[in-house]
Parts: sequence; structure tokens; C-alpha cells
Amino acid sequence: MHYANIDRGLGRVISRFLAGFVPAYALRMILSALDNPTSESIATAKYWAFITFLAHLSFAQVDLFKNWHTRRCYERTRGQLFCALHYKALRRRDISGRITGEDADGADLGKIVNLMQYVLPRVVTPCD
Repeated sequence: MHYANIDRGLGRVISRFLAGFVPAYALRMILSALDNPTSESIATAKYWAFITFLAHLSFAQVDLFKNWHTRRCYERTRGQLFCALHYKALRRRDISGRITGEDADGADLGKIVNLMQYVLPRVVTPCD
């Protein structure tokens, strides 16, 4: 099973690597076909232009999926953290009337608001 995962990952790397050369190779073929403009060379240039279009379209689709999944992961993580923090805020003990020296496990409202406004957005920033 481990080798299957390595093979699949290696296949993705090789296909991404080869797909990166498609537009450059297609441009070379288009320019060489247009050196002597005949009906056959123009058809070849149109073919390679279409292949370049498909390559760029697939790159855009991959980027769109990656951005969508990154944003979805960001929003879910952020929502879960805010829910956990809100639940903790509802369970907190009011420590404002305590005498100093007693157990101060609870958090005051200012600390919770500070976490929600400043710390959590930095923690769940989307990663590429």
C-alpha cells in the first residue's frame, strides 16, 4: 500500500512537471509552423494553439479547486475555533468579584474578546 501512494504521488509530480512544458513546447511548434505559412502549417498552428488553450484551462481549474478547498478549510477551522471559544466564554466563571490570592482559573470577558478579535484570525490564516 505504501508503494501505491508513492507511485501515485510520483505520477502527479511527473504529470505536473510535463504539463508545465506544454505551453512552451506548443509556442515553439506554433512559431515554427508559421515560418512558412501554408494551409497545413496553419492547421498545425491552430492545433497547438488549441492544446495550449486546454493546458491553460486545466491549470486554471486546478488553481480554482485549490483555492476553494483552502478557503473551505480556513472557514471550517475558524468556525470551530470560534465555537470552542464561545462555549468556553459561556462556561467561564466570573472572577471580577474575587479577592486576590484565590484561584484565578477563569478568564474575564476582555481576554475572550481579545482572543476572538486579534489572536484567532492570525491562527487560522489560510496556507497555500
